[in-house]
Amino acid sequence: PVELLERRVTFFGKDGKVLVASSPSRSDNTGIIALWRDGDQRLLAVKCRECGEYWTPGFGEDRKPTLSHLYRPESCDEETARREARLVCPNCGGLHGDRDKAALLRAGVWVPAGMSVDKSGGLIGTPPAGRKRSYWFNGLLNPFVPIGDLAAQLTAAERHFEVSGEETTLRTVTNTVLGIPYRAAADGAEPLVADDFDDRRDAYAVRTVPAGVAYLVATVDVQGNRFAVLVRGFAADGESWAIDRFDITAPARGEGDIRPAERSEDWQELLPRVMRRVYPLADRPGWGMPVAVTVIDTGGMDGVSDKAREFWMFARREGVPAFQLMMIKGATLTTAPMVGRPTYATVDGKPNKRAYHWWMLGTHELKNTLFNRLQPGPGALHFPAAWEKRWFEELTAEEKRKGRWERIRRANESWDLEVYALAASLRLAPERIDWSNPPVWARPVEIDTARAK
Repeated sequence: PVELLERRVTFFGKDGKVLVASSPSRSDNTGIIALWRDGDQRLLAVKCRECGEYWTPGFGEDRKPTLSHLYRPESCDEETARREARLVCPNCGGLHGDRDKAALLRAGVWVPAGMSVDKSGGLIGTPPAGRKRSYWFNGLLNPFVPIGDLAAQLTAAERHFEVSGEETTLRTVTNTVLGIPYRAAADGAEPLVADDFDDRRDAYAVRTVPAGVAYLVATVDVQGNRFAVLVRGFAADGESWAIDRFDITAPARGEGDIRPAERSEDWQELLPRVMRRVYPLADRPGWGMPVAVTVIDTGGMDGVSDKAREFWMFARREGVPAFQLMMIKGATLTTAPMVGRPTYATVDGKPNKRAYHWWMLGTHELKNTLFNRLQPGPGALHFPAAWEKRWFEELTAEEKRKGRWERIRRANESWDLEVYALAASLRLAPERIDWSNPPVWARPVEIDTARAK
């Protein structure tokens, strides 16, 4: 668009102008950042009311974005941040509040790259060549957003990220409130390897639900000759435990093989062996927890989408509520939301919400969040002591390179299954549920423990 506009204004000669404005959202120096770098790269310098020196709030001496100029008490909550937040001068440590902001802006000086400003507000140095003027305004000086409100939003977003590993809120605040590009935690981080999990297994049994689990999610990845299955239990706050991992490679009757892309009857194995599975509770003998939601990937090989749709209708005829089936496809855009709205089959050109439907997943952002949750800390994923090494190999089969997730090993089923489980937990929105009176799909049931195992 910018190139097209530049061609259009050539008719006006030296009076032709193109104005481009945007919040910076890309951390790879493309987009609006590239256009800013193509101009004279001006930053707004303000005069400290304590020492009289000029400084650029939100940017360091290297002209890169920084949060060091926003003062907040260490490890404070959002209301404390709202009350105590100030802008701090890097030269003398002088604090500036909202009452000072108007004066700071009035005395502000736009400083191009390669130049500086003296105490009188005069520019020193040689201005860059070229006719393009580019300005980067940091949100710390936004006259319409109090410093305390900005600090509170940032603090709340940081706390949400620390607990959940989800970066969406923090990215939004960073990009649109602060006006600086957000860099995902996985960008540039050391990739995980299977050996990283050797000392991170927990002392609970496979196929048993530990105390604290509020509901179970089963996920299914469709392969050419099998269904890969994961069952994960989630607490209300997002913490989760791996419960079971297995492949369905043959019918329950023990004859023949599984061909999901070719035979509709093979999909029917999922109903008793996954969807209606009940797992015993570790702290409540004789009771178990049913699978709340089953997520099934419908993309990939030719024929899978049609067979998935046939199975959805079969399961509904067998009495499975539509809520408990989550058919999914992966979105190609890296900017796609983690869990989009469902897409319904149409009847007479109109969406029929009682008919077959599927959910588009923003797998790029889901993988970022999964990578964060695989680190030790709040919201971390737990694995039992008997979890097989090959499943950790599959879990670490993708790395983030140049901003995109790439497969480095062929077998990555466990990684994909964990992505689907995360999507299901986000769709269920457990933070909105009153867990003192859990919904029907999350309530334990009496079982024959031996049969359930």
